[in-house]
Formats: sequence, structure tokens, C-alpha cells
Amino acid sequence: TLSLHDALPISQDWEACFDAGEQIQYMFRLGNYTILEESKNKSCGNLPYNSKKEIYKSSNYRITAQDSIYDEWDTEKILARQRKMAKYAKIVWKFE
Repeated sequence: TLSLHDALPISQDWEACFDAGEQIQYMFRLGNYTILEESKNKSCGNLPYNSKKEIYKSSNYRITAQDSIYDEWDTEKILARQRKMAKYAKIVWKFE
């Protein structure tokens, strides 16, 4: 079963890469979400990104497996991924 996964969960301590304001600001951005098999989503839970990316590698969803290439998950990566997702959306839904 497909599920929506947030790489930066609100309950995880992400102070090394995000201050409190950034954490809230970036956690709800499109670039922070990916699709994942439900069982793998449950396994990810509130793990740190380095642990999650190992799970992402094994995903059957190519877009999620590609997320495992990042060494860390920070604002720059979220924004870059969001731009990539916007390009995909434009292609799929043919926005003018």
C-alpha cells in the first residue's frame, strides 16, 4: 500500500540542520514529502535521515529511492526536491 512520508517529522530532533522556525516552515513543503510503501513508512517512523535513507534505497518507488542519494536532509535539499517535484507536476498535468 502506498503512503505519504515526511522526511522531516515534527517529533524528531533536527536542531543540527534546522532551527525551530525552519523545522515548522520546511516540514510541510512538498519537497519534504515522498511516497513510500506503508510497511517501510512505519519502519522509518521518527528515525534520523541517515537511517531513513537506507530504507528509501529499498523502495519500489523510483522517486523515493532517488532521495537516498543525499548525505543530509536540510533546507537546500528540500527546496531542490520541491523544484524537481514542480517540474514533474508540470509534465504530468501539462500546466501551461
